[in-house]
Order: sequence, then C-alpha cells, then structure tokens
Amino acid sequence: MDGDGSICDYELHELLKEAGHPLPGYMVREIIQKLDRNKDNKISFDEFLSVGQVELRAALIHRLPFCYSSTA
Repeated sequence: MDGDGSICDYELHELLKEAGHPLPGYMVREIIQKLDRNKDNKISFDEFLSVGQVELRAALIHRLPFCYSSTA
C-alpha cells in the first residue's frame, strides 16, 4: 500500500478490512509470520511468489474459512 514492494501486518489488516474480511490483529500477524521467510515482519513480492499456491490457500482458508468453499 505504501509502494515499498512488500506488505506489513498493518497493510494486510487494512486490505482484508477493505475486502470485507476484517480479522483481529493477532490473526493478521500469524498470517504474516507464516508467510514471512526472511523474518523481517513483512511479505515481500518474492516471498509471496515463493509460497506455493497450496500453502497460500491453506493459510487463507485456515484464517478465512468463510471465503472459500471446500470444492473450490
């Protein structure tokens, strides 16, 4: 959101809220921690790309079960 090429917990929190899927801060931080490979508390574009589609989907389904059907 700030154009630095990565997303921090605050930015992810705001994006989820804008998308109609607000989560408590601790859940957003857990998502960041799961996807953050270099432990800088942000998800870089490279980290995002390096996450397999299955792993990303599993992380999102685990945190946002109401967004996805089990057959999708």
